[in-house]
Amino acid sequence: MAQPLKVLPRCDACAEREQCIFGNLPAPQLENFNRIRHFHQYKARQIIFHEGTPALGFHIGCSGRIKLSKADSNGREQIVRIASAGEIIGEEALMDGQPYGATAEPLEDCHTAFIKRGDFLAFLNGGGGIASRFLLHFCRTLIETQGRLARMGLGDARARLAATLLDLTQRYGKPTKGGVNLDLELSRSELAAMVGLSPETAMRLLSEFKADGLLRLDGRQIIILSRDKLAALASL
Repeated sequence: MAQPLKVLPRCDACAEREQCIFGNLPAPQLENFNRIRHFHQYKARQIIFHEGTPALGFHIGCSGRIKLSKADSNGREQIVRIASAGEIIGEEALMDGQPYGATAEPLEDCHTAFIKRGDFLAFLNGGGGIASRFLLHFCRTLIETQGRLARMGLGDARARLAATLLDLTQRYGKPTKGGVNLDLELSRSELAAMVGLSPETAMRLLSEFKADGLLRLDGRQIIILSRDKLAALASL
């Protein structure tokens, strides 16, 4: 069960405010927003919500990264996206009667701000440009999703894995000696689920990429050695 935070964060002092569509609201609107948010903290791998359960509201990631995944009838996982701090998860809640379309699972300890559907719709009706901000968020998410679907459908396994690694490098990479470390607690099977591959195929391709000098493997960590070579593979 999620635990409420003992000390509530302030949106106007949040380190991730520039990444959040609510981070730079004018003071009166921010005060109204503060009244409808409910903060909760989650441990790594503690489920926030399950696919198919009633969507009563949505979450804003305030810290940590959250995996959104779907499962087929055989229990096989497909990772839809990884949400960073400042991003919204559970947008389905804005459609009356819709269940959550994916399972949300933190990859690391995190906390979120939960907003109930009815409270947020009332907040939207208050105006002030919030509706347009939310529309831009949905458009950005849709464009990113379309790009991932195109890579999944058009590229071969090597190109898809290269494109995924390149995307993760751009979003989460941290410079390290000789390369860029993917600072993300993903298992090999989860990486495979992002690309739509079996774990065995993903491991074989990672080994080939390592042999070709594209990356280095250190436990769960992946250190990218050549983004140019990854980009070339991704565009094949």
